[in-house]
Amino acid sequence: MKIDSYADTGSFVAVDLVNAPVLDREALRVILAVDPPSLTQLRRADEPAFVALAARLREVFADLRGGAVDSAAARLNALLLQHPAHPHLAKEDGVWRLHHHPSEVELVPMWTAICAEALARVLGAGEAHRLGTCAACDRVFFDVTKNASRRFCSTTCQNRVKAQAYRHRHAPERGRASGGRRVGCRLADADGVPGRVGDPELPHAPGHDLNGARLVARRGPARVPQVDVAHLQIAGAAARGLLRLLAQVHDGLVGADEGEAPALPPSDVLVDGRPEGRSLVEVGDRQDGRRLDRPGE
Repeated sequence: MKIDSYADTGSFVAVDLVNAPVLDREALRVILAVDPPSLTQLRRADEPAFVALAARLREVFADLRGGAVDSAAARLNALLLQHPAHPHLAKEDGVWRLHHHPSEVELVPMWTAICAEALARVLGAGEAHRLGTCAACDRVFFDVTKNASRRFCSTTCQNRVKAQAYRHRHAPERGRASGGRRVGCRLADADGVPGRVGDPELPHAPGHDLNGARLVARRGPARVPQVDVAHLQIAGAAARGLLRLLAQVHDGLVGADEGEAPALPPSDVLVDGRPEGRSLVEVGDRQDGRRLDRPGE
C-alpha cells in the first residue's frame, strides 16, 4: 500500500491515542511530535479532552474488529459532524501542504477532525480491514503492508503467540513421555480439527485445557509397534554368548586363584596360548594362571 506520510498522519495519531495507557501531557507530547506547532499549543487542561477523544476512537476500532463497519462509519460521521474537516492549503517551509482541519481552531477539535477524517478516508477507500486490533492483546494498529496481512501490533505479540502455539503442538508428546494423563490424546480447535491450536479466548471447561483447547481421543485401535523377530533372535544369541563368555572368565579367575589351569571347551585348540580363532578378549585376560598381554601392550 502506498503511503502518504503526511496525509495518513491522522490514522497513526489515532492509533497512538487509543494505545496510550496514560494520556498525560508527557505522553501527548510524544504523540503530537509529528506536528511541532501542536506542541506549543498543548496545555495541561487539554488532557481530559484527548482522553475522551481516545475513548471514542477506540469504539470505532472495536466496531471494525467485530465486523460492524456500518457502526464504525456512523461513529466517524458523528465526530465529523461535531468537528468538521475543512481542508485548506498552508505553506510550510516553502512547501504547500493540504491540511484537513479548519485554519483557526483549538488543539483538541483540530486533532479530532484530523483523526476522524483520516479514518473515514480509509473506510471510504474500502480498506477498513487495515484498521485492526492485535490478535494477542487489545492494542490497535494501522496496517500498511502490501497484502494487508498484519495480525499483531508488534513482533513481541507475534513471537509470544508462535511460542504458545509451539507448546500446544508438542504438549501430547510431553504427556506420553512423562506418563501423564494426556497419553493417547491430542489438541483440537473449536471446530474439532485435530492438530491445530485452540482459540486462546475459549472459556475453560471440562475436556479442555487452560487455553481452551479441547482434548480429543484418537480414533481407532491403539497402534502396536512392529517387532523385528530377526533382530530379537540376534540379540538373544548375543546375550547367550555373552553369558557363556562371562562364565568362562569367572572360571578362569577362580582356577587361577586356586593354582589350577582354567577349563576350556574341548573343541578349543590353543594357539600361542589362546583358543584358535578367538581373541584374548573373548576368553579373558588370564591363561594358565597368568595374565595374558593384549596385542600392542
